[in-house]
Amino acid sequence: MKISPSLAGIALVAGVLGATAGFLAGRLPGGANEETLTERQLTAADGSGVVESGESESAALQQKLKSAEAELERLRAGISPPATELGEMRRRIDPLVEAKEGRALLRLMASFASRGEPGRADAIAIWLKLLDPEGDFGLSSGDLEEALHHWMPDFVEWALRNPSLAPSECRESAAASLEESEADPKEILRLLNAEKDGKVAGSIARALDATEEMIPELEAAIRVHAENQHAVYVLVHRIAWLRKPSSLASLRKLASDPSPIVREEAQVQIQRHDPLATGLFLDYAVKYSKTLGPMGVLRGDILVAIGDTLLTSLESWKQQVVTLQSSDEIVMVTINRAGSTLSFHMKGRDVAEINEAEFVVRRR
Repeated sequence: MKISPSLAGIALVAGVLGATAGFLAGRLPGGANEETLTERQLTAADGSGVVESGESESAALQQKLKSAEAELERLRAGISPPATELGEMRRRIDPLVEAKEGRALLRLMASFASRGEPGRADAIAIWLKLLDPEGDFGLSSGDLEEALHHWMPDFVEWALRNPSLAPSECRESAAASLEESEADPKEILRLLNAEKDGKVAGSIARALDATEEMIPELEAAIRVHAENQHAVYVLVHRIAWLRKPSSLASLRKLASDPSPIVREEAQVQIQRHDPLATGLFLDYAVKYSKTLGPMGVLRGDILVAIGDTLLTSLESWKQQVVTLQSSDEIVMVTINRAGSTLSFHMKGRDVAEINEAEFVVRRR
């Protein structure tokens, strides 16, 4: 993660300087590429449109170069942008929102963010509009996260470090963009342990590229967020997916933690990575399913058989779903729950609702 608050803006303006200077080299009066514009729209790096009429293209570009040089010097010196400049940028927000120009809004947001404190409120206002599910700006969450990572890393860090100034929705989006970064896992852990918002903490945890050496620190982070189900889920998964003897030992320790949230998640992951039966592991049992509950399946159960059909592959399960999804026939379902074999009678269509099971585990 970058630290200097003006680097993104300097890089943006420096890129414009380089491109403009290179273009001018081939467009100076008398050159082979000389061209006169009667009317031409030139687009600035932050998405502004400037119409030059009755001037040569090279003269217009020379003016743009001077403006970009002044902007670069301002950024290097840490000088706030003129109020008139910010006002002109603000006037572009509503037309771009009305036109649903998502990518242009992203560029404008980056331009506001590069101006530091004076532009942050406007950058946040655009950010919130882009996060609005009703906005329909033609952007995916991945588009936004990639732009945050590549264009606004300093703004992301500011948002994560200032929960009182950045809205929760923006901070969750900022945390999600960390998955695109190559941030130091130790720095991510520091951010995570300081985070109070459950959803933001869970998103920060997803950015962790855990190693076996980090298990003690992951355990400590789990205890910091012991009442945060989302963060605990992600962090326990990070330990479980290491698939090392030390990670299984950690899960067994966490399975006796005082927090019921930590205990339950650790027990589920022990079943997943050290199964006591072969069958379909139910990590994401459907919450609204009629089969869910003490008299049916629970998350962490292993679905062993439906009737006489053993579920030894994902294909065998899918075949059963096709057969049962519209059936009211009563079938026997056999599960393994923490080493105990249990059987239930259920309607076929209810069994087929267990449709988020993803893989088969095999007893070692």
